[in-house]
Amino acid sequence: MEQSQCFYVCDGQVLTSIGDLAGSLKHDMSDDAFKFHCNTDKNDFVNWISDVVGDKKLSKSLARIRTKKGMLNKIAKKK
Repeated sequence: MEQSQCFYVCDGQVLTSIGDLAGSLKHDMSDDAFKFHCNTDKNDFVNWISDVVGDKKLSKSLARIRTKKGMLNKIAKKK
């Protein structure tokens, strides 16, 4: 994935795939970083999955989720 297509987390992490996102959600991403990108006003993860990764089905299933655990569960079901 080109640098311009990576997801840059506010804490400095760089994600290049949905697998990277899942790993970060499970192990590395703080609650504050998650809430910065996913809150009642926006969901940067959904936008990235839809617009950059190109997985419209997954992005739609994640659109209303606002927790790391919920997002991880949906990503795990995709596999």
